[in-house]
Amino acid sequence: MYDIMDTVAETRVTSLEPRERRRASAVFVNFVATYPMGRKRQTRYLAHLVDGLDYAYEEGRRAALDGLGAALRALPAGLVDQHADAFFMPLALRFANEDAPACLAAVDDVVATLLRRLEPQTVRACLDRIHAWLDQGAAAAAAATT
Repeated sequence: MYDIMDTVAETRVTSLEPRERRRASAVFVNFVATYPMGRKRQTRYLAHLVDGLDYAYEEGRRAALDGLGAALRALPAGLVDQHADAFFMPLALRFANEDAPACLAAVDDVVATLLRRLEPQTVRACLDRIHAWLDQGAAAAAAATT
């Protein structure tokens, strides 16, 4: 079963057929949300949800974002909160590096979905990380101009 799901996880991003990507994504999200598995294996499959965010082609990135959004809505809130960093960090990087308007809008939607599912203290921790990054960037820019 797990070998098949590895292939399905890849297909949901890399398939050339949009319909095939949607089907693979639906199967994979259902598997991650409902199939009983140990903590280590669960963490591995949750990581698959963000694997395609840096895919070379826009269609694949968009499929990865759509699948991640669906998973964030389907997974138990406690599980989403527990793995918030595993979702938030790749999304923040995608937001900073995305050029395609459709993918940028999808990143915005998925981040909003994620933040709605998190506990308030987890949201604060995510926002604190962003502020720290911005402060580091401002400090680096100031140092470079002096």
